[in-house]
Amino acid sequence: MKSAKKAQGHDVEQYTLQDMQKLIACFEDDILPNIPSKEEILKRALQRRLRKQKITSAVFVVFAMAIGIYWYNPAYQTQNITTQVGQQKDIQLSDGSQIKLNTNTQILIKQKLRSREVTLTQGEALFTVEHGQNFISRFMARSFTVSSGNMFVRDIGTIFNVRALSATDTQVTVLDGSVEVSVLPFQTVKTVLTQGQSVRNQNNQLFPVVDDLNTIKAWISGRIIFNQTPLDQAVQTFQRYSNFKVNFKDQKAKNIAIYGQFNQESYQQFMQVLPEVAAVKVEKINENEWNIKNK
Repeated sequence: MKSAKKAQGHDVEQYTLQDMQKLIACFEDDILPNIPSKEEILKRALQRRLRKQKITSAVFVVFAMAIGIYWYNPAYQTQNITTQVGQQKDIQLSDGSQIKLNTNTQILIKQKLRSREVTLTQGEALFTVEHGQNFISRFMARSFTVSSGNMFVRDIGTIFNVRALSATDTQVTVLDGSVEVSVLPFQTVKTVLTQGQSVRNQNNQLFPVVDDLNTIKAWISGRIIFNQTPLDQAVQTFQRYSNFKVNFKDQKAKNIAIYGQFNQESYQQFMQVLPEVAAVKVEKINENEWNIKNK
């Protein structure tokens, strides 16, 4: 039954529970068919739980796959780069790091998810590694490594030169900063090199090398510097940049010490002035062949 009540100058009608039931009764036929049963309510609740479980499982799988990919460290870019005899080449990586290749050099560059890896199979290369300008960029920077033969070099923050002397023999020289050097495959012994230091790998062992940095860096500007260099080694250095042949008719001539500075491709000039700076005779057979013997 309805009752009236005065509230702030207005008549407010109030409805009893019986009044509400009477009003709803008119719509029961339309409302009841749309009210789900208990079984349907439980079924829908179960479906919602299953959907949440599937979403949780999918998120977990994606997260696990991301961790697995990061751990596997796949390569997303690979480059094979070579130089011919007498050719040099400058390479700039996407992160700003620079690689300068010397004559007759071959490298493989792998840009990986969490590392930058270079393999020097022959020749010589100078590496200038970018580390970022602030703490965050340096912290997030990928590692930079170079392998050559049995030598493994990990950059710490530096400019360094790597030369493959043979299939297993490699020399590393640090021009600035420092690197960590070890021998593959076990890398049990690690040596840290700083500016001006060199190391060479022979028979899977590391040996320090005393070398002049100016001599190491000379090739970058197209020069060759000899400082008490044995003649046969001096000839071999020129042969890295030009194809010519030298026959030593006297084995003692190979050990004659050579001093001087030359352009990399001026081997003919070197052969012409050689009798004036060393006690040898030089005979030109043709444009690309020479004989050398003691005077």
